[in-house]
Amino acid sequence: MDRHSDHEERANPQSTDAVSTILSIDEDNTALHDPCSELFVEPEPLAQLEGSLPKAEEDVCFPSVTPSQNTNEIEYKALSDFLDHGRFEPHQRKLSSSRKRSISDYSLYNEEPRFTFFSSKIGTLKAYNMSEIATEKTSTEDLLRGGDFWLDILSPSDSELKWLSKIFHIHPLTAEDIQAEETREKCESFKNYYFVNFQTFDTYEQFNMAEAYVENSVSLFNIIRKDSIISIHYRPTPHLQNVLNRIEHLKDYIHVTPDWINYALMDSVVDALIPLVENLEMESDSIDELVFILKESEQSHLLRRIGNARKAISGVLRLLKPKGDVVKGVIKRTGSTLSEHAKQGDDMSLYLGDVQDHILTMVQNASHFEKILSRAHSNYLTQISIEITQSSNRTNDVVAKLTAVASIIVPMNIITGLWGMNVHVPGQDATSLSWFYGLVGFLVFTFICGVAIMIKHRIM
Repeated sequence: MDRHSDHEERANPQSTDAVSTILSIDEDNTALHDPCSELFVEPEPLAQLEGSLPKAEEDVCFPSVTPSQNTNEIEYKALSDFLDHGRFEPHQRKLSSSRKRSISDYSLYNEEPRFTFFSSKIGTLKAYNMSEIATEKTSTEDLLRGGDFWLDILSPSDSELKWLSKIFHIHPLTAEDIQAEETREKCESFKNYYFVNFQTFDTYEQFNMAEAYVENSVSLFNIIRKDSIISIHYRPTPHLQNVLNRIEHLKDYIHVTPDWINYALMDSVVDALIPLVENLEMESDSIDELVFILKESEQSHLLRRIGNARKAISGVLRLLKPKGDVVKGVIKRTGSTLSEHAKQGDDMSLYLGDVQDHILTMVQNASHFEKILSRAHSNYLTQISIEITQSSNRTNDVVAKLTAVASIIVPMNIITGLWGMNVHVPGQDATSLSWFYGLVGFLVFTFICGVAIMIKHRIM
C-alpha cells in the first residue's frame, strides 16, 4: 500500500502544487489566503470555514459539497440581515471592459421604484429598497412567507445580488449570468427553480430612434420557483406594467402562478416586436416598388433606406431566432417532472406554444423581408449599372458621329489647303471660273460619297 501511494504521488506531482497554489499560508500560519475570492480569514475547521464564506464565491471557486437543506425555502435569517444592513450602492455596480452598456448611469432612471412586489392577496407594492416593501399590518418577511408572489428588481447592485442569492438559494452560475448581463438567451433547470434569460429591445424615452431599437437590447432574467418568481433587469422596461395591467384585467378568470407570470412576460416581449416587424414589412414593400418607379434624380436616398431596413431586419432576427429555443425549453421544463411549478389543470404548454407560433411566424416574415430587400438592393445596383452603361453608349454614339463627320471633312480640308497656299497652283492664270466650279463640285461629290458610305455602314 505504501509503495502504491508513493507511486501515485510521483505520477501526479502537480496535485500538491495545485493545492499550494490555490491556498497559500503565510509564514506565521495565521491567515488563510483564497486567491479566487480574495478573502482573509483565521484558520478554522472546514465546516466553520464553509459556513463563513459567501455561497456564490465558495461555489464558483471551490464547488464543494454542502449539507443537505431545503432549497425551496427562503433563508429568512439572511433576509432579516439584508433588511437591516443591505443598502443600494450604485457605485458598487461593476461593468467589465468587454461589456459596456449604453446606459451605465443609474441617475438616468433613479426616480423609478426599483423593487416591485405583487401578490394576488396583497396586490402591487413598489418601493426604492426591499426593506420598504411592506404594509401597515404585514412586514416584508411576512409577505414573502405568504408565497405566490412576484418580486421584480431593477438594477440591483453586486452586494444586493449576493444577498438575494443567499436568501432565495440562487445558484452561483445564475448569479454570475445576471451580474455579467449575459446576452445569450437560454432556459436552464436547477434543483429548486428554472432560469430564463429573455432579450428585448430598449424602449426608454431617450432612445426613440427607430434604427436604434434593436441595438440597445435589454436582458430579462426570470427565476421561476415553486411558489414565486423573481425577475431582474438593469434598465426600465414597459413589460412589467404590461403584465400587471393584464393581471388586473384577467384576475377574475385566471389563477396567477409563477409559470403564468413568466409566460406573460415572454408574451409581452414578443408582442412588442410585432409592430416593429409590421413596419419593416411596409418599408420592404415600399422599397421594392420604388426601385423601378423613382427617376434617377430621386434615387439619392434609396440606397440609404435599403441599408437601414436591412440593418433593422438583421437586428430583429438576432432577437427572434433564439427565442424559439428558449420557449421550447420552457415548455419542456413546465411539462416535465423536473419542474413542479405547473399545477393540475393548467394549460401552460398551450399558451407557450402560442408564443412560439408568433415567434416562428415573425422569423419567417422577417426572413422573407430580408429576401425582398436583398432583391431590391440587387435590382437597384443593376439599374444603376444599366443607366451608367446607357450613358456611356450615348457618349460613344456621339463620338462616333463626330468622328464620321471629321473623316468626311479632312479630305476637303486638304484640297482647300493646297489651293489656298501662296504658291503657283493649277488654274491660277485662267480667266474663267471653270477651275473654281470644278473644285467645288469635286468637294461636294466627296462629301456626298462620304455620307453615303457612313450611312451604309450605319455609322451615322
